[in-house]
Amino acid sequence: MRSPILATAVFLLAAPLVVAASTASGGSPTSTQLSLNFQTQGVLASVLVHPGDHVRKGQLLARIDPAQAQIGVDTAEAAVLTARAQLLQVTEGLSPAERAKNETLLAQALAAVRGAKQAGSDAKTETAQAAAAKQHALAQARQLLAVVRAAGTENAATAQAAVDQAKAQLQASNAKLTRDQAQLVADQQAVRNAQDVVSSAQAQVVSARAQVVSANTQLQAARTAQYNDGCTTQGTATPAATCAADQKAIDDADTVLASAQSDVGDRQAALDAAQTILNQAQGAVTADSAAIGDDNDAIRHDQNAVDNAVSSQRTGAIADRQAITQAAAAVTNAEDELAASTTSAKVTRHTDNAALQAARLSAQLTRVTNAEAAQPARAAALLQARAGLQSAEASLAGARLTLAQTNLRAAAAGIVVTVNGHVGETPGQSGGAAASAGGSGGGAFITMITFDRV
Repeated sequence: MRSPILATAVFLLAAPLVVAASTASGGSPTSTQLSLNFQTQGVLASVLVHPGDHVRKGQLLARIDPAQAQIGVDTAEAAVLTARAQLLQVTEGLSPAERAKNETLLAQALAAVRGAKQAGSDAKTETAQAAAAKQHALAQARQLLAVVRAAGTENAATAQAAVDQAKAQLQASNAKLTRDQAQLVADQQAVRNAQDVVSSAQAQVVSARAQVVSANTQLQAARTAQYNDGCTTQGTATPAATCAADQKAIDDADTVLASAQSDVGDRQAALDAAQTILNQAQGAVTADSAAIGDDNDAIRHDQNAVDNAVSSQRTGAIADRQAITQAAAAVTNAEDELAASTTSAKVTRHTDNAALQAARLSAQLTRVTNAEAAQPARAAALLQARAGLQSAEASLAGARLTLAQTNLRAAAAGIVVTVNGHVGETPGQSGGAAASAGGSGGGAFITMITFDRV
């Protein structure tokens, strides 16, 4: 049975947060229960111990994902390097590369002055050339306007002819569809008529075949009577009149049978002829349906042609109007540019003079800036650079401490009692213990006990 808890103390360590509880029983060894927690938040990456494991002081027990903490260290190290570079620049002044850059800027400014002088000279020559070019541009613009107007008139006539032709073709296709639909109705009626004729001929064939069966039955009956009367056997006492009557009955039955068989042939021929007419009518209906399908395809094609022709006509008209408008605007612009050529020359001279003056001022400003940059650093700038470096180094120390706190180590040698959490969870949020032994770990991630003799 465990002894009652006599004292409790809280220790704040560099890595784990430890809560210790000591128990004693007379002269027996004392046991201390330690509650270990991470001092930084994160997702649990690995747990290296289990309840019942013996651990030594400083042994790694668990770790949380260090990626975010490592990013903080990398960022802080970069900030330290930047602060050191800024302090070095303040204390040592311009580097050879910066001095060379300033000299290059001054040379560029002086070159700009020379360029401005040359530009003023060149502008005088270009003014006369520009006036001649503008006169030539005006003549070309007027010629282009005349060509565009003539092309617009011709394009309009061509587009209207295309629309008229497409509409005429569509009208012809619609007329053909009407004719084919009327022919389909007539051929469908012909099919119905032929079907009636076939049905009648089939009934007549059935009736004629029934007559053949009946005549054949009569013939067999007459022959049977002749046999029964003994007329087929020589030396019988059957009267001659009886035999003559039997023979006449057989002959009459033969005549009826031959007539019935002939009638069957005639009726079958009539049926075949009617079936041929029906097949022809049905073929005509099929051909009519195909023709109507072709007509509908042609109408759709013709309608698309009409739509395309109308759309092309509208698009062409818009394009022609835009071209005429642009050509007229080009003429107006050319006239305005020619009229303003003298004013433009004056403005150019003033602009060149202003550019030369600006280049001279820029060269003077570059000399002043270079002279200021060569002066020693001021005390305030030096203090500010040093303070920036100290702040960056302090942030780096904090980031490294946070990275170290992603590892949880044993504060002393002992036995692991409970582990509260699983990989992938945030320690302290799992809501339960992975295992327990000899008591509850409370809100601790890992609890363990140590033993000391008193």
